Amino acid sequence: GMLTGYARKGQSVQYSDTASMLSGYGRAGQLVKYSDTATMLSTYTRKRQPSSATRSFNSSFQVSATKDASVRYSVEIACSISVSGGQAGVVFLEISPNNSTWTEAGRFSNSNTGAVVIGLSVTSSVAGQISADVPAGYYVRLRTSATTGSPVFTYQSGQETY
Repeated sequence: GMLTGYARKGQSVQYSDTASMLSGYGRAGQLVKYSDTATMLSTYTRKRQPSSATRSFNSSFQVSATKDASVRYSVEIACSISVSGGQAGVVFLEISPNNSTWTEAGRFSNSNTGAVVIGLSVTSSVAGQISADVPAGYYVRLRTSATTGSPVFTYQSGQETY
């Protein structure tokens, strides 16, 4: 006897045969349970679990070695402008399969450039979120780049779901 077919979420498939072997395929994120004594196959969809994440700039990390993940990081870039010049900066969200070759998945930037009069200084502090889907086993980094002057980069919060 052979069991073939599809089950919707929450459905049970009855299998009655003396054969004690069961093989098949499941989609990513599925858990298949088989009980030989009850001759019942049940399929459950595993829920993805979000968690808070605190990460450092310019350091690589692995979200999950075995599961695909969705990541969201909130960052702030403060850029001042004074008589001596302005500031501009970018935070890049990058991913890598090997922790050496990086691909940009997203970016957030801020700039405050131009000219002001002596004695005046203006700071533009802007926060935003960058997000990406990260394949299982990939590395992630939040790389900062000061394109003009010395902006101040601040990590605010993060969420990683896998």
